[in-house]
Amino acid sequence: MKKIVVTPASLTFMLALALPQWAVAGNIPHSASAATPGKYEFSLENGSGEKACHDFLASLKKTQPKETVLACEIKLDPGMKQFGLPEWKGLGKEEYWNITYDIEKRISYFFYSHKEATKEEWLKDYTEKIRTGELKPRLRQAKVKLAAGIPQLTVFGYARHGDSIDVCKKNVEAGKPQNVAPGELIYIHDKARNKLVEIEPSLDSEIFFKNRTEHHVVTHNSNLFFLKSLPAADGYDVLVYGIDMQVSPADSGKKLYTFSARQFCRISARNTSSLKQ
Repeated sequence: MKKIVVTPASLTFMLALALPQWAVAGNIPHSASAATPGKYEFSLENGSGEKACHDFLASLKKTQPKETVLACEIKLDPGMKQFGLPEWKGLGKEEYWNITYDIEKRISYFFYSHKEATKEEWLKDYTEKIRTGELKPRLRQAKVKLAAGIPQLTVFGYARHGDSIDVCKKNVEAGKPQNVAPGELIYIHDKARNKLVEIEPSLDSEIFFKNRTEHHVVTHNSNLFFLKSLPAADGYDVLVYGIDMQVSPADSGKKLYTFSARQFCRISARNTSSLKQ
């Protein structure tokens, strides 16, 4: 059966503005966080055909975020009503552990070193790490749209370190390369299979979705986008991602969904104070 490909014209983006600690060594410069604080000059490097990219560029120019904000969190121009955040809500304890277990099985080193571990053994280890402060997890859910004309889907946002923005800011203020990724991992609930579905990498997403790095999430005209800022030699590169959705029929006649990341644009944030020196 031929697949139907639905490509959103305008999707979610998330602004994860930090160097992931598992980023590929040598591919991302570390000098940006040590650059002289000052005003940034923003320009659209690619994605000129995307309305969302132009709007986000305009928001950056209006808000003129400082380095700690540019590197670590989201700051949107409140006058640009097309932007927003998902309406997140927390989960009950039983739901929390079940969904967290599903996610942790995909990302945690615990399951590489304890391949035969039961859920109970994982939970004992996980809660002990929470007790000692090694983990400060956060799990939440929201209903979002991926494109106009497509029904809302449930997404889950998970962060192993819910305080990563504060940690990131301290690193930036100390002039150290960021070693945390503010934001969250996003999983989509596929009702047909009753399971969580990962967002897959694609040729248009470069390497940054392959390592399951955390991103900030925003909405543009109610559609979901991802945002991430990476240190560059003279500032930061702000990457804006959306999702391509593919729909195919299952044997039961139900629809199956797969989701892949797509980079909508790259925005250059150049530290003009640093350039003048």
